[in-house]
Amino acid sequence: MVRRIPFLVAGIAALFLGLGSKAQARRSDAFEFLRLPSGARTAALGGAGVAEAKGVAGADINPAGLGRLWRDEAAFSGSRWLDDGQYQSLGYAHPFFKGGALAISVLSVDYGDIPGYSPAGNAEGSVSAQDLAARAGYGRAWKNRVWWGAQGIYAQETLAGDSANAVAASGGLIWSPVVSGKLRTLSIGGAFQNWGKEPEFDGTSEPLPQTVQAGLNLHPFFDALSVSVDGIYGPRKPFVFVAGAEYWARGAVALRVGYNGWEAKEGAGVSLGFGFRAWDLEVDYAYVGLGELGETHHMGLTFRFGSLAEKHYARGLENLQREDYAQAVVSFAESVRMDPSHRRALEKLRQANNKLQQENPRTP
Repeated sequence: MVRRIPFLVAGIAALFLGLGSKAQARRSDAFEFLRLPSGARTAALGGAGVAEAKGVAGADINPAGLGRLWRDEAAFSGSRWLDDGQYQSLGYAHPFFKGGALAISVLSVDYGDIPGYSPAGNAEGSVSAQDLAARAGYGRAWKNRVWWGAQGIYAQETLAGDSANAVAASGGLIWSPVVSGKLRTLSIGGAFQNWGKEPEFDGTSEPLPQTVQAGLNLHPFFDALSVSVDGIYGPRKPFVFVAGAEYWARGAVALRVGYNGWEAKEGAGVSLGFGFRAWDLEVDYAYVGLGELGETHHMGLTFRFGSLAEKHYARGLENLQREDYAQAVVSFAESVRMDPSHRRALEKLRQANNKLQQENPRTP
């Protein structure tokens, strides 16, 4: 029976991300699959976006992005890559009426049959390998221009019947420092990922794929164009830059391009993708080239439902009926903040303001 097999699982995951050199029979970090992007959008943007993380998939880069959610979100992502490897993720996020949002997700990676070797390096047939991870995160706004978030991770690696478990945490911040002017769309973000106790394989501790990521996001010319530039540092990885740009045409079709410094070391580094929205459904696709190693295609589906803007609007109507005009103004204003195109909330906000002024006229 194969007992001590070189950890090719880490090598395969590293190749997918461009982190490995070739399929070498040695491990750099354990649980490399935690680096895999959970969403096709993230993959298309080269892994950039720590300053504008969005939704369930974005929480893997920076859970602070959950604080910006105002609709429920369910997301599925899948990819088939590097021969028989299969990757799937499923997640759900729920924003709370009083603020903040909670997200849960599961990740599964099946590497298929991979070559097994003895400690002496002799081939010993093939073995199976699977990885699993469950994540739970929470994000919230603080004083309107700062968002924070944290995420807990439980993961398991299984190779040839041997398993190891890990518990880790991620966290981050997003800050929008400029209120008005040309730089009003600027946001600054930072996050740490996969920090926790080192798991043990056959009694030997192995490091987790810890990283620190920081960057900027800006809509430089118009709101439909978003550009992110990030730097990523890992204790056992070289510092690299990643970047991504996204353009939404008429708010319905997105074009994306990305650059990943780790992947560029393998002769690739450029990723491409697109997405489109139809009502509450968004479909995303990403192409990631891995040079001589091949390529991968990533698909994602995101369904958004419910609306906190509508809930605040309904609360405003209740306050208006009770003639509590001050609270009605607060509720309608929050609805408009979440959804600036909410015309009914805008009309009711004006009405509530007029009623409040009539109720409390200024004395000369």
